[in-house]
Amino acid sequence: MPDEGSSMTEEILTRISQIDPDDWQTFDKLDLKQYVLWEHPQTGASIALLDFPKGSGIPTKHSHASNQFMYCLEGRYEYTDSKLVLQPGSFYANPKDHPHGPTLAHERSLLIEIYDGPHYYEMPSYHTGRTIGRIDADRPGGVRCLVIARAKNALPEPDDDLMKSHRMFLDRVGAEAVGTTRGILCRGNGSSSEGIGYFLDAATIEEARAIADGDPLSGKYSDIEVYRLT
Repeated sequence: MPDEGSSMTEEILTRISQIDPDDWQTFDKLDLKQYVLWEHPQTGASIALLDFPKGSGIPTKHSHASNQFMYCLEGRYEYTDSKLVLQPGSFYANPKDHPHGPTLAHERSLLIEIYDGPHYYEMPSYHTGRTIGRIDADRPGGVRCLVIARAKNALPEPDDDLMKSHRMFLDRVGAEAVGTTRGILCRGNGSSSEGIGYFLDAATIEEARAIADGDPLSGKYSDIEVYRLT
């Protein structure tokens, strides 16, 4: 966890050795974990730690919706197509829209990854709504969706850690909340339940569903419905 530091400053100090293991994000389809050090909710820019075990990597050639930078702290990490190898002290820069990858960690590799804007135009198959950074809402061919998530029971209070994580999730994926974070949503049969509503931009409605599934509150929902608006 970041050190709070002095109440007289807005600076944040994070010690890698003191990061809570539960705060790392894991990938369902990759042997990889990441810890987000900083994100800008308006631009999608971010800084994260990536921890690749030996033999793991990104399996496909891909590109990003912003400039990407990496700095290697430990290990040996290769972009196998270009044969560029990052070792401790190596700095790597890849411009927006430039295809690169796949990658391979020849040994356990710890890297700092920086984006100066949204991460992708479309969510790769190995990402989920929990692990993806901001997706560029202004890309051509995208869709605008309305997400309605109904709660099984009463939602947590606004100051609950889970609700705070939910609001951070909405900021990270560029969603716009509908009304308050605690509203009453009516079912078709006339009954009602607490729930969440928000607008979400994505490449396809399928991608919007995948992003919505990454909501930290998803375990509290009885169902999530995604409607295409445009």
